[in-house]
Amino acid sequence: QIWIQNSVLSIQKLYFGSIFGFAYFPYLFYKQNPKYIGPGGVPVGKPRPEKSWIREWTDAIVFALSAAMIIRTFIFEPYTIPTSSLEGTLLVNDFLFVDKFTYGARIPNTPISLPLVHNTMPFTNKINSYTEIFKLPYKRLKALKPIQRNDLVVFNYPEGDTVIVEFQSARSYYRYCDAFGRQNVLERYPIATRPVDKRDNYIKRCVAIAGDTLQVQKGDLFINHQLAYQAPKLQFNYILQLKPNSTVTIEDIKKDLQDLYVNTDDCDENLEVITTNSNTANEIKKLSYVQSLVKKTFDYSETDQSNFMYYPNEPLNYKWNIDNYGPVVIPKKGVTISLNAGNIALYRRVIRNYENNDLREDDNKIYINGIQTDSYTFKMDYYFMMGDNRHNSQDSRFWGFVPEDHIVGRPWLIFMSWDRFHNVPRWNRLFNNIQNKYTPN
Repeated sequence: QIWIQNSVLSIQKLYFGSIFGFAYFPYLFYKQNPKYIGPGGVPVGKPRPEKSWIREWTDAIVFALSAAMIIRTFIFEPYTIPTSSLEGTLLVNDFLFVDKFTYGARIPNTPISLPLVHNTMPFTNKINSYTEIFKLPYKRLKALKPIQRNDLVVFNYPEGDTVIVEFQSARSYYRYCDAFGRQNVLERYPIATRPVDKRDNYIKRCVAIAGDTLQVQKGDLFINHQLAYQAPKLQFNYILQLKPNSTVTIEDIKKDLQDLYVNTDDCDENLEVITTNSNTANEIKKLSYVQSLVKKTFDYSETDQSNFMYYPNEPLNYKWNIDNYGPVVIPKKGVTISLNAGNIALYRRVIRNYENNDLREDDNKIYINGIQTDSYTFKMDYYFMMGDNRHNSQDSRFWGFVPEDHIVGRPWLIFMSWDRFHNVPRWNRLFNNIQNKYTPN
């Protein structure tokens, strides 16, 4: 019992010294005749008791975990690029550090959790690594700078408030409900809910900030009615046509494409559609067996009226698709908008899910927290995120705006990168600093 009490006291002193040392040490300096206890809490003149090896290891582990948790929560955290949504800019199997203090570190919503893991226990996606017995409201430290257009940003998956346990964020619970009916999904799959800070982490490019007007026309992105910044290795799908009577095999084409750093996982099975950037597309056209390579775009006429994929997931009223989207105004804190039956779909999730209001619609009338209204004032800033691999990115075109309380941080440094095509490290990417609008080799 004494050992446990001493361990708890040591942890308390560690946190106290870390947080309040800037005030406590000057206080000791100016205090007359301060009481000196001695190193390790042992009174002066008395022998220091020897610690057992169990106590030594326990103290070391507790200190290491405490320091790691503080660093991971407020300073930086490691992250791995799992998908190709930013391919060309950040690659699959790039290992990087996420800077949390530039945009202001968040105070954890769920401070009681297993150290150094995210939302589920290691080696399983079914057991939570945290408890919601004690929760804190959204609060973040002062930012060094605000999020700017074209910044690469790490954030919590907005639709991750409810997930199908089997799929987590890989498949949207809400799209499953749209396709199969909510009751059928609940009967068939185990469901989990997640607080904001325990939703899966995503990384995309912030293409529009609060107050911007965004529109995509034939694959071209416009912000505030002007053509937006385009990453040098921005990727699209291209239609590949081989020369008549070509004897080249699919495996030969795959080998050539991988040597040109084309991610064939994003191409269709027969390699009739290739995903790449414009510079690499010009190199592909030079291959001896290639007849043509033409950029593919989707017209409005190709919108499937039964397709609920694109936010706000009402294709009868919003005939949008991956290459033709908007116009839409990004919500901004303090701005009041008019609400009506025509635009409520765009802001329904913001009002209800992100800003925690009771929203009811009845006979073309809108009720917020029981009061009929025709306007709403936003409580937070929001952002619109897109991947640089435009035809192979699950982003805001699918699940809408990203609230400010979902922002995790800014990708900072690539500390490791692994080329899965050739099973070797990408040495030229190691320790690259990730800048805004950053484009690696």
